[in-house]
Amino acid sequence: MKLLEATNLHKTYYLGKTKVPVLRGVSLDVHQGEFVAILGASGSGKSTLLHLLGGLDEPDSTAGGGVNFRGLTLSTFSQSALDQYRAQSVGFVFQFYHLLPELNVLQNVCIAAMARWTFGYFSRKAAIETRARELLTEFGLGTRLKHKPVELSGGERQRVAIARALINDPQILLADEPTGNLDRKTGETILDLLIKSRRGGRSLVMVTHDAEVAKRADRVVKIVDGVINKA
Repeated sequence: MKLLEATNLHKTYYLGKTKVPVLRGVSLDVHQGEFVAILGASGSGKSTLLHLLGGLDEPDSTAGGGVNFRGLTLSTFSQSALDQYRAQSVGFVFQFYHLLPELNVLQNVCIAAMARWTFGYFSRKAAIETRARELLTEFGLGTRLKHKPVELSGGERQRVAIARALINDPQILLADEPTGNLDRKTGETILDLLIKSRRGGRSLVMVTHDAEVAKRADRVVKIVDGVINKA
């Protein structure tokens, strides 16, 4: 079943009056339960593609392309519907974790649920915290719930970030170089967790520049200078 469909995506940025095309007509399908690795060098457009898939940015409107989620086009979503897509349907994992330094581990995971439920969060707080503890314990962090991010190793921070991405039970995980800031052994552990998180039919789309990491995927898509390399 096709979960996510990107068609003819173009993305252009501007440096002053200079156009900088980053994506030049990218099309990509992701099926339910599939692990797709987007492989490319720095500057190839892979992170930009991930941001478009996740609704964090919009493609160039003049190119006529777009992103569909379960047959619905993101560009037609109201702001509240787009916020819900980003908070509920999609989970994000980034290379540099993006944990809030003033919050402890448990609070960092729960804050994603707060973004989903807004005013309904407090009536669900107990259940959300229970689920967060379950995830963190599963990831080997059950004794670190009250620690701040600065007290954690890089691998531990990334495990917290994965738990945060999973707290709302998203249908798809979008991971941007999730092992890129880690040593090889720790990176393999993180990759194992991401692959394990696919149980129940969750899809995983991961951006990486590492061909060895990409080998773990069901399918590898190579992007070069803003286009899919079909060679």
